Amino acid sequence: MKVTDYLKIYDELFDYEKIPAVARKYGISEELALIIYSHRTVRNATRNFYRVKARADVLVKRWNKGESLLSIAKQHDFPPVLMAQVLLKAAGYGKKELWKMIKEPEAIKNPRLKREIKEVLANDYSYSPEALEIQRRRGEWGETQLAEWLREHGIEFERENDIRGKYGKTPDFLLKKPIKMNGYSIKWIESKANFGDKVELRKNMSRQLKPYVELFGPGVVLYWFGHIEPAPKEEKIAVVDASFLEKYKPRVE
Repeated sequence: MKVTDYLKIYDELFDYEKIPAVARKYGISEELALIIYSHRTVRNATRNFYRVKARADVLVKRWNKGESLLSIAKQHDFPPVLMAQVLLKAAGYGKKELWKMIKEPEAIKNPRLKREIKEVLANDYSYSPEALEIQRRRGEWGETQLAEWLREHGIEFERENDIRGKYGKTPDFLLKKPIKMNGYSIKWIESKANFGDKVELRKNMSRQLKPYVELFGPGVVLYWFGHIEPAPKEEKIAVVDASFLEKYKPRVE
């Protein structure tokens, strides 16, 4: 996806309800639109977190006067679950108590709190347990698809769980025998059930992928939902999308 197109989509996804219309307008899947919406939501939350936290005492007073957690979150354009955590912590609730409320809202005894926690959970598409579970399943799906592709081509590999503890960092798939690609002997493949925009690519490269090169040599990062074009050039790291699995015919060295 061209950067200019991505930025247009990103700018228009300021509301969860916009996802179907934006997906139709730009000819992308609703799942990709949801991923881009989540990028925007998480980054805005990170940028505004301390500003919201600094107003926590004022927000508690508003809540005590009858404003709902969801209403306050919407007014500050802040994820409802995070707003509930910030506000209720300032109101005196402990961290463990807050997590228990979020994970088990039906167990909350206070009728108002129970109603409002269920409300924020139903309206948070990035930080609620349900949203996090969707992300987890998406990641699991991507790794399953990649494992099947490797097996179909007779490529032996070790999974992250197989080699954890042996090295400081571990890729999703460490190949037992390298495959040839772009003049390099590829030693590992990382599966990302995500879209690789500039922020994601920069973060993944510095924190995760470059250390893999230092440990194992050249490798591939696969963004299942695509990436910006042109992707940043990084020596010994190939950035690909799902079409790679159809186009590339691996040859074990």
